[in-house]
Amino acid sequence: MAARPGPGAAAWPASSAKAGRLGPFLQLAAFADIEPFSLIPSSSDDMKNLTYRNTPTLIDAARAERFNWDGQFNSLEETIKEKLLGRQYGWTDDQRRQAVDEIHALILNDIGVGTSNDGQAYVQAFRDVYEIDLSNKPGEVIVDAVVTALADYVRLLTTVEGPTIAFDERAARGYAIFMGRGNCTACHYPPLFSDYELHNTGVAQMNGEPASPFKTPPLHHLNLTNPYMHNGQYARIEDALHQKIAAGEMANAGTLENADPELAKMDLSEQDIAPRAAFLRALNGSPEI
Repeated sequence: MAARPGPGAAAWPASSAKAGRLGPFLQLAAFADIEPFSLIPSSSDDMKNLTYRNTPTLIDAARAERFNWDGQFNSLEETIKEKLLGRQYGWTDDQRRQAVDEIHALILNDIGVGTSNDGQAYVQAFRDVYEIDLSNKPGEVIVDAVVTALADYVRLLTTVEGPTIAFDERAARGYAIFMGRGNCTACHYPPLFSDYELHNTGVAQMNGEPASPFKTPPLHHLNLTNPYMHNGQYARIEDALHQKIAAGEMANAGTLENADPELAKMDLSEQDIAPRAAFLRALNGSPEI
């Protein structure tokens, strides 16, 4: 079934008005986060105010078969629900009931002021789009309805298939390296340039974290979604490419713990960075938003 436009792009923002103001900015940033780590509401239980993970683009995110950098979730709906009711939105494990009640109250008490719904209250928007009356539903049902609306919206954020990409001579050389001796397509194969599988490419170990595999991100819109990798440690595409060369060398030397075997097959040098970066910057496609 095709995704339906849900009742507004911000079915559960921290503030409806804030989400409306951020809309154009989010599109410019390809629905990603420009900071290395994403902010989360602080909690007296753990005093955390950062996720310690970089927020990847939402464009094409729904095409994955597993979600989160570590592949923790098996569906888009499960991912969204756990974010809304969990630490991402400031709730601790023992506050899940409170989180449900908060969403329940927000939806039922909304009067459509300062939202992206053209003045339409959420209850009426859900009635019009999903043919469900939330006015007399318990909190769990309302949360599931909000999750469905958000998931339907995210599924609309896709790159148009078969985008026309203009390559200059340098980008064309980068494309040849990427598709050939660079062995990049072992994980980043077209058209979205991702297999969405988990691979240990050395990023964690090389930044003082335990060696761990992370999901392959798609490569469209890279010039809009810096910084890069799960921990946001690489500010430029070139920096991320330097890391891959170093990881390949470590894999061949046997010093990269639990290295993905494809790393050792890369045939890359420092001279390959500029053309590959040019190719990756050309992969903007056409976001269908």
